[in-house]
Amino acid sequence: ACAYHLARLGHTPEVFDRLPKAGGMLRDGIPEYRLPNDILDREIRRLEKMGVVFHLGKPVRDATQMQVLRQDYAAVFMAIGAYKSKAMGVPDEKSTGVITGLELLRRAAEGKPPALGKRVLVVGGGNTAVDAARTARRLGAEVTIVYRRSRAEMPAFEAEVRQADEEGVRFEMLSAPKRVVT
Repeated sequence: ACAYHLARLGHTPEVFDRLPKAGGMLRDGIPEYRLPNDILDREIRRLEKMGVVFHLGKPVRDATQMQVLRQDYAAVFMAIGAYKSKAMGVPDEKSTGVITGLELLRRAAEGKPPALGKRVLVVGGGNTAVDAARTARRLGAEVTIVYRRSRAEMPAFEAEVRQADEEGVRFEMLSAPKRVVT
């Protein structure tokens, strides 16, 4: 978004991205059934035609690299993305077989989804949780979303929740995990 607005103002922004393909969370965190890759690729090509230059597979990992960029460019905008999942805060949540919704979505987007087993429990009521549930369902699992509040209080888009329901995702409301048992 920053590069787009800078290009609109006549600048030639350069984007350094740690990933091999541009798009960030739009590519890795939103399933293709919601945002098709061809649409995302078209938008990225549009940015390139506006003069945005992408340096893919080029992460900026530390303050030293940032200082070099600050010397080479008139301005630097750091957009770190939203790649960190929120922990459940329960014992043993890092056990084998427990993965974050973002990890599931990223691996599915790469075409390397994890082996999920027959049944999947998704904890949460936001868009990532619903996307993870719908993705797990598409991968063949029986899926239940567990959320600590009511369905009306889920922060996910209502249309997405309704579609998850229509796709066979079960909902268990007013519930939350106390621990992970393996």
